[in-house]
Amino acid sequence: MVRYIVGAYGLVGLIFTAGFLNRKNKTLLVWANVLTGILILATVFAVIGSVFAAARPGRQLPGRHQGHQRHRELAGEHPARLSEWVTLLLFQGVLTLVIPIAVLTAFWAARQRVLEEPGRHRRLLVTTAVVGITLGWGGGAVHALGHIGVLPVPDHVGWVFLATQSLTGLFGGLGYIALFGLIAAALARRGPTVGPLTTAVTAVGKRSLSSYLASR
Repeated sequence: MVRYIVGAYGLVGLIFTAGFLNRKNKTLLVWANVLTGILILATVFAVIGSVFAAARPGRQLPGRHQGHQRHRELAGEHPARLSEWVTLLLFQGVLTLVIPIAVLTAFWAARQRVLEEPGRHRRLLVTTAVVGITLGWGGGAVHALGHIGVLPVPDHVGWVFLATQSLTGLFGGLGYIALFGLIAAALARRGPTVGPLTTAVTAVGKRSLSSYLASR
């Protein structure tokens, strides 16, 4: 799974750096908003479709646990299946729209120095943190309730959680980034604090991809 995620970010990074790096800020926001709107509509249609599908008797597929396990087994048995890798890479990197939206938002935020100068953007950061984390936790709670059987979601419509997680996960990720920016600003106002924890966190921040890969 790691190779799919890293590959998706790499693919989107190459495409969007070439296509949007020198575009105007307004262009970045327009594209980010349009793609977000498409993602919201797709999620709404997925939820509506799942309601109708759940009302119909469907072939019961293996439980979600078994399905994920089988996928891991197949991936282990056929690590060189290039077609599978390309398909999942394109799906995660482009078709779900989450990574493209995140990249466009990151381009805009970097130009505005939102995280570098959190004091000037405190209202934006607070709003993003509250709304984003609330939506992220809400979507995660719904998925968890369906996963443990509290919500009556048949296995044959379990795919709906892919859509809801993509949308709420995007907002949740942005919310946590905003929260960390606010925490960093609060710590900076207290003055420089150097210690083992600060040094470790700083090192991870400078080598985030290497640290992520090492943790897998």
